[in-house]
Amino acid sequence: MMIKSRICNHRFWIDFVYPNRCAVCNKVIVWNEIVCSECMQELPFLENPFLVSCKSNGGNLKKICSVFEYKGNAIYGVYNLKDRKGLRFGEFGGEYCSKYIKDSGIADMIDVVTFVPMSKKKKKKRGYNQAEKIARVIAKSIDKPLMKNLLIHKSTSTEQHLLAADERLINAKLSFDICNDHADITGKTILLCDDVITTGATMNKCAELLLKMGAKAVFGATICSTEMN
Repeated sequence: MMIKSRICNHRFWIDFVYPNRCAVCNKVIVWNEIVCSECMQELPFLENPFLVSCKSNGGNLKKICSVFEYKGNAIYGVYNLKDRKGLRFGEFGGEYCSKYIKDSGIADMIDVVTFVPMSKKKKKKRGYNQAEKIARVIAKSIDKPLMKNLLIHKSTSTEQHLLAADERLINAKLSFDICNDHADITGKTILLCDDVITTGATMNKCAELLLKMGAKAVFGATICSTEMN
């Protein structure tokens, strides 16, 4: 059975041409792994995946699930996710998020999964939105539909990660808006996904807009968090 499942898995054959690499440290690993054992031991898993909260920034999200504290080799994993070296780190973190969300019962409340949008210019340059990749993994795992065109990112002169906490709040208000041809989400509970949450300004603004569109409630899911209280 093990041999048959291996032969039927496309990753097994791809590994012969493009050896599988750890999504964190980039060393060659077994074809069916995502993170090597050494990196796995050092990843800063949060003791409470639902510890993070955004009450200080508006409280538009009911709860936020996050897997790792944003430090140590979790930072390398996120960096690799953003520059293609470790695209599967999104899959890795997304599966953990999915497990936590299902185990907590939140998955049963969710109607729709969406993600923090990226500016067209940045997405064109990178080729993908890492938040969307995470959202796809979670949506599939909890068996909920993924909605793409709910929010838009308006280009601003400065990126969020370059700003101080108070500046992020102002920038977030200017950066996001409702998509003109968005689907009807009236009365639906939304799961909003992103890669990292720090001050919560971005996710709170996006949640505020989703609520304005008629959403019943918004939950959050990220791979990493600065462990806000």
